[in-house]
Amino acid sequence: MNHQRNYLSFNQVIELYPISRGALRRYLLNREQNGLASAIIRPRRKLIIHRKRFEAWLESFSERTCSTTQTVNKSSKGGKR
Repeated sequence: MNHQRNYLSFNQVIELYPISRGALRRYLLNREQNGLASAIIRPRRKLIIHRKRFEAWLESFSERTCSTTQTVNKSSKGGKR
């Protein structure tokens, strides 16, 4: 039986998802502002990441980033002549 883990360590997230160590660190440090806090459990000093909540956050974050980039690209196409 292939059982997926519900909770992941920092290093497991790096191994499983297309995200750099530095980017994940920034997202975790700013988790209260970016909405990632609901996916984090912190027993003592260690951070544990809830897999399904992280995947949902990553998908919504990607959608927000893409729509922001598209808006910036559309507004910059007028450019200088």
